[in-house]
Amino acid sequence: MSASDVRNMAGRAGRYGFQEIGRAIILANTPFDRARLFHQYVMAPLESVRSSFDVSNASTWLLRLLRQVVRVPRADAPSLLINTFGGYVAAMQNPNFVPQLRAEVVGLVQRMLSAGLADETADGIGLTLLGIACGSSSLSFESCLRLIEAIRRLGNLQLTPQILLALLQTLHEGDEIYVPTQRKGTAEGRWRNALAAQFDPVIANELTRFAADQFVYWARCKKVLMALAWAAGVPMEQIEQTYSISLFFAVAAGDVRGNAEAARFRLRSIFDIVSTAFPTTAPGAEQMDKFLTQLEFGIPEEGLFTLALPVQLSRSECVAILQAGITSVDGLEVLTREELARLLPAELVERLRPEE
Repeated sequence: MSASDVRNMAGRAGRYGFQEIGRAIILANTPFDRARLFHQYVMAPLESVRSSFDVSNASTWLLRLLRQVVRVPRADAPSLLINTFGGYVAAMQNPNFVPQLRAEVVGLVQRMLSAGLADETADGIGLTLLGIACGSSSLSFESCLRLIEAIRRLGNLQLTPQILLALLQTLHEGDEIYVPTQRKGTAEGRWRNALAAQFDPVIANELTRFAADQFVYWARCKKVLMALAWAAGVPMEQIEQTYSISLFFAVAAGDVRGNAEAARFRLRSIFDIVSTAFPTTAPGAEQMDKFLTQLEFGIPEEGLFTLALPVQLSRSECVAILQAGITSVDGLEVLTREELARLLPAELVERLRPEE
């Protein structure tokens, strides 16, 4: 983490004018770490302020800025970008930035109106409910349009969280998720057939869209299958062995968790957009929440009851309980201490079933 990030969080511990003192704590394992962390995060100079505005992705920034206003006259839309800190910096670096941006925004506004992300009244242009969902999301403008077009191609197909996970792979954000992939030979091609066995053919076909080559397509299939295996509670060692092509392209636990966490982060935005644009075919909110929780903890739906226990179990401990045929809190409560001891460490048994 940067020193700016740490001090920004530390600033939340107190507010000038409301509290006299705020306390922020950095945990250190040793005196050496304490000194190192103190100098790294407390005494170090702050990083230079930089804008996150991407001149090459003006469409996304315009969408997000429109999310923050009610309506704006069409002629004033470019000013939303020009008057930002990033716009100021870009204008200082490139004298042609402002006229170029004004010309680009004309086309961007028309695309938003045509796609149903915005509408225009006498008071100016503003985002529709769909536009608000897109502008509030973590997806780029182009990815939002690509997602909407994909759902339209699927017609009346009832969507599931698993289908949305697959469609994520066709977006820019999905291709940015990393998994070790061998880009020689055809060994990674096995994931294509494995994915086709779990999804409707039209979904498997969607994953081919916008793929730069067959290796990108195979990687997309691999990422979907890995995330589903993790969410289903498949043991980590088994996932690593199944999806490692060779020692040089071995899948590690961090790859599995990183893939699932990145998917979980993006899926919330995808669901918000899909449920707004296609409410009749979108998965239910409760169904989606369960799947996102599965991706977070790596346990199947029938094991989510373990999250309500008064102790925090590891993923392997949750899976062990399920493998013993226990699928509810009531089923766990009827076990004796001896039976619990066969499934859980002694300290957890003591907390769940203390001796009288």
